[in-house]
Amino acid sequence: PTRRSSDLAKFKDWVGLVTPPEMLDKRLFTYKGRSAPTIEYKIGKSYYEAKNKAQADSYLKKFVSKYPNSEYAAEARKMLVALGSSVPSSKGMVAVGVILPLSGKYEQYGTSTLRGMECAVSVKPECKGVNNIRLVVKDSMGDPTKIPALIDELMEKDKVVAILGPLPSAEAEIAAKESQAKNIIMLTLAQKQGLTGLSNNLFRFSLTPPVQVDALVRYATLEKKIKRYAVLYPNSNYGQEFAGEFEKSVSGLGGKVVSKVSFNASKADPSAEIRQLKMNVSEAKEGAKPFDALFIPDSYMTIAKLAPILATAGLNEVLSMGTNAWNDPSLPSRIGNSLQQAIFVDVYFRDSQQVLPQAFLRDFQAAYGYAPSTLEAMGYDAARIMGQALASSKVSKKEDVKAALVNIKSYKGVTGLHGFRSDHEAIVDPYIIGVEATGF
Repeated sequence: PTRRSSDLAKFKDWVGLVTPPEMLDKRLFTYKGRSAPTIEYKIGKSYYEAKNKAQADSYLKKFVSKYPNSEYAAEARKMLVALGSSVPSSKGMVAVGVILPLSGKYEQYGTSTLRGMECAVSVKPECKGVNNIRLVVKDSMGDPTKIPALIDELMEKDKVVAILGPLPSAEAEIAAKESQAKNIIMLTLAQKQGLTGLSNNLFRFSLTPPVQVDALVRYATLEKKIKRYAVLYPNSNYGQEFAGEFEKSVSGLGGKVVSKVSFNASKADPSAEIRQLKMNVSEAKEGAKPFDALFIPDSYMTIAKLAPILATAGLNEVLSMGTNAWNDPSLPSRIGNSLQQAIFVDVYFRDSQQVLPQAFLRDFQAAYGYAPSTLEAMGYDAARIMGQALASSKVSKKEDVKAALVNIKSYKGVTGLHGFRSDHEAIVDPYIIGVEATGF
């Protein structure tokens, strides 16, 4: 991936250089490979910089017509306007807005999500996605106060029929209210609970705490026949919410949480809390396991720190269970052989052997030089399911988008998303992912 990233960077640098047309390799003019779209843009750009209006007009128009979602399409359109030429319309394409934090403290998350969306609509030639959507992207800068103005701009200036995003919960809450007031369909990826109750125009695709917990408990109870559980949770809003949901889910399936202890995640050694976890179970027979499964709703860094302490406490044989915050490629090597049984839940599994996830992994890695994470995969499916909804012959205006999304129940993508319920929450079938010293 490092070499691939370096090659991509060099290729982008070459595209940005001022190169006289006569200096371009003649083979580029007939090239038909994966990089053909970018090379066609480079040729048009070279003629534009050489002030050869006729050739620049010809190449740039062909480029914009064929690749309206390319990362260079916006620049090509600007060049055509500067030449006084007409800009080809994106025939058969529907404008869909995107609001994500592409700068500020959430930049990394927004950029990752956007790349997945770009791959879904074939911005990169390596990605083979839907071809009926043109993304109009706006940067929220991680500032919730910017959301109303960005929605207005997308609706009034860009004439979008729907909006993908936002991602941060604070932005999504404002966006939900705006979508109701301004009658625009939005598909958010935020985790905050209760968002769809704020607007009947808002859809949500996110792996919420109840969905994660339900998947874990069902697997442990129904597949592993476990009835006695314990919870070791961080004393944070995140930990408290997951611990509460877990206890409800276990009770609902006839199990019992026999011990529940909170800890300070920043504490260097939480051994005392782990001892308390065992001492709380008075009915355990000597030599027997105090419980059969332990739920730890915290990050992969925390479980890596806890794993050897759990092993020392004799809890290495219980089933350790985690949220999607455990999903990091470094986790197996971090915990080694400390835990004999460990699982977590997530909406995306990069090493899935299913055809679509494997194709997405291959194409995304070829386009961006690294393997996608859950955010990229969720962005991909959010844009792709919107494209599928808009491809329906019954969708001719903005008001039809809602019905089209609700009617999708058997979507097949790269995550566990299948469609949306009548309350506009996603129908998700998460992956249960096992952790071994050698990998997932």
